[in-house]
Amino acid sequence: MIQSGELKRIIDEDGISGVTSNPTIFMKAIIGSRVYEDEIKRLAPQKMTAKQIYYSLTGSDIQTAADLLLPTYKRSNGFDGFVSVEVLPEFAYNPESTIMEAERLFEQENRDNVMVKIPGTPEGLEAIAELTARGRNVNATLLFSAGQYEPVARAYISGVKRRFHEGLDVANLVSVASVYLSRTDVKVDRTIGRLLSHPLENNRKRELEGLRGKTAIATAKAIYKKFKELFSSDEWKELEGAGARPQRPLWASMSPKEESADPLKYVEGVIGRMTISTLPMGTLFSFRERGCARPTLEEDMDSAFETLDRLRKAGVDIDKIYDQLQKETVIMFEHSYDLLMETINEERKRHSSA
Repeated sequence: MIQSGELKRIIDEDGISGVTSNPTIFMKAIIGSRVYEDEIKRLAPQKMTAKQIYYSLTGSDIQTAADLLLPTYKRSNGFDGFVSVEVLPEFAYNPESTIMEAERLFEQENRDNVMVKIPGTPEGLEAIAELTARGRNVNATLLFSAGQYEPVARAYISGVKRRFHEGLDVANLVSVASVYLSRTDVKVDRTIGRLLSHPLENNRKRELEGLRGKTAIATAKAIYKKFKELFSSDEWKELEGAGARPQRPLWASMSPKEESADPLKYVEGVIGRMTISTLPMGTLFSFRERGCARPTLEEDMDSAFETLDRLRKAGVDIDKIYDQLQKETVIMFEHSYDLLMETINEERKRHSSA
């Protein structure tokens, strides 16, 4: 996308205001194309490790994307125009290593409009608060529920508050909390399918069938309500008076996994003020052609909470599912990273001995 000019085009013509990345995205890009082959061939004889080559390849992409988004960053007074890069998944449960890795990434990228993704695991909260207090822009990621979101938002507020009381600038901080959607529906619907495979009364069967595909958007609305509560509190208003900006919810995993689902199901269902949507290219083009933009997060808020309550009463342990999803996504990124390291290492050896 960078080399073809497509990234610049969608920034200029489609109004895209940011770019995100993760280990799986980089794995698919590096393994699934020959674009990086010459660079790996150039780096291999320099006795670099596979991880060092990975840092070089991804670092170059992040810097170039950040440069393309710099006009957006400047026009928005530093509120938009960011590129997100993720700390390696091996650090997801180690706050000290996460902080060190994040600082290394900020130093490597050396761009004001780079945001580092920190897993919103219980162990990641310390890193989110600490990096925010240091004035770093954080993307708190791998969130699936309001229960996971609230501690992350409070960690951000805690970091802003610490800077404020230390007399440091809080006006230039930007942060987002990334919530994954489609994976939630997939896992909940599988649970519903297992429940439906047992003999059930007709009323309960109809209730379960009527709840398919509704968990993710209901969860997003619950998170949005919590976001508005936290960032309208008296505690936040004091910080806002000093120029602090709220940590915006960011919706990720926006492509429905069911073949029969409307590709715009999520993007149209989670539009709201002070939120961000990250879209796969196909979804972006579909929305451009026939999408409808209206503040859907504000619609049927009560029914969203009713949906979550009905799921629990129907025997779906959604809180357990949310926690499983977070753990499984960390593992998925670990597998992607390990596969990428193996591939780079094979290429490194091949070119070193050539």
